[in-house]
Amino acid sequence: MEVFLNPYVAFFLIIAIGIAIGNISIKGISLDSSAVIFVAFVFGHFGVKMPNIVQKIGLIFFIYSVGIQAGPGFFESFKKHGVSLITLAAITIITAAILTVTFSMGLGIPIDIAVGLFTGALTSTPGLAAAIESTHSTVSSIGYGLAYPFGVLGVILFIKIANKLFNIDIQKEEIDYMNEISSDFPKIINRNFVIENPNIFNKSIGELKIRSMTKTNISRVMQDGNTFTPNSSTILHKGNVIKAVGTEEDLQKIKLLIGNETDEKIPDENVKTAARVGLNSVPEPWRSLPWRFLVR
Repeated sequence: MEVFLNPYVAFFLIIAIGIAIGNISIKGISLDSSAVIFVAFVFGHFGVKMPNIVQKIGLIFFIYSVGIQAGPGFFESFKKHGVSLITLAAITIITAAILTVTFSMGLGIPIDIAVGLFTGALTSTPGLAAAIESTHSTVSSIGYGLAYPFGVLGVILFIKIANKLFNIDIQKEEIDYMNEISSDFPKIINRNFVIENPNIFNKSIGELKIRSMTKTNISRVMQDGNTFTPNSSTILHKGNVIKAVGTEEDLQKIKLLIGNETDEKIPDENVKTAARVGLNSVPEPWRSLPWRFLVR
């Protein structure tokens, strides 16, 4: 039993058990990753304590993952709905803060615990870290632990009730949201094209202003069987095959400028380079063996 009290063993057990419980769904309701903290409550009850470094690393990973997930659409959403989102967030925080102070003073709850209740009700882990640092006491985590389950369950129940109360079709809303994202952030693809337009023969990429005209990037050029990464001074010749990267709309523009799309593959220059390096490392007498066909 003592092995389970080891902080590092307990750390992985808490995560594993929490994920397993979080995957359990009852009538469409599941705790998901939030189940981890409920398992942690149980282990904490039996005296398991985590080193400070684990707590700090966990918080860093949490903030990191939230930033990475929200990052791609953050600034665009801020431009479109910044005022309304900030207003709603401010109302939520101010209302919660007023209620926390009122009940703390009225019921005689210590400020350390009250701050923990405040962050727990909002399920704000970074807020708890800030509370512990500012109060120089871990008592805030007690209030956080008491309020967090209600914060999680409250949000889940609110979402379920709100769907019926306001007649919201979640699937339709999700489709509309994904369509909005697709229009704001079109999918980036790549295709190969053959240089067929006589007007661009023997002209450089910079001279043709391909990027400014089509909003595409030419990532590869194949000339006379040789593949390389081009730059603005690269000259395009008749019959060259290029790999263009951009949105569907942008690739249609470069098609009009350069020529038709082709199914001909452009080999990766790194593969050939690696093959040449490997061949050069082979002793001279062996270089005539069949593997030479790997390098053209």
